[in-house]
Amino acid sequence: MSRFTGELTITQLDVDYRTWRLEQPLVYEVGDENSGHMIEVHKLFETDGASVPRIFWALLPTWGKYSRAAVVHDYLYNELREGTEPHPEAPTRQRADAIFLEAMAVCGVGFMTRWIMWAAVRVFDSWHCRRPARWLGRPTSRSRRRSRRGPNSTSSASGEPGSPIRPKAEPPAR
Repeated sequence: MSRFTGELTITQLDVDYRTWRLEQPLVYEVGDENSGHMIEVHKLFETDGASVPRIFWALLPTWGKYSRAAVVHDYLYNELREGTEPHPEAPTRQRADAIFLEAMAVCGVGFMTRWIMWAAVRVFDSWHCRRPARWLGRPTSRSRRRSRRGPNSTSSASGEPGSPIRPKAEPPAR
């Protein structure tokens, strides 16, 4: 059975309680005990906990029984950004979401809450794939197309606003 090998220790970074930093690594063992399949969220990783829309905070607050699972999920999504190597345990968003569901069970989150939160990240994932992914620093297909237009385009291949755009070099004349 999967398990967490430690507690979640975090520090608030801003006054509106949205950004928090891990003060010690958070380790989640995936699969059977002593399987060697580990996800270690490093010390100083920044998270917003469970990304629940404010309107639902009374039912599903940002921090709850599922907090450790949410931090692992944030970390796995962070590792899926373009230009980074995905974590071997979660090479896709679908796998990261499955680990989130499993980790919530390990945390003792009830079936209905687990299912609602898992379904929300799955719906968000399908919505996210059609929307600009600025929060992950990943360019969308639209911004990739725009970046190929040349130096006057407004977005770059890195997806960061204001970052320099370098047009492709012309092949040497023959």
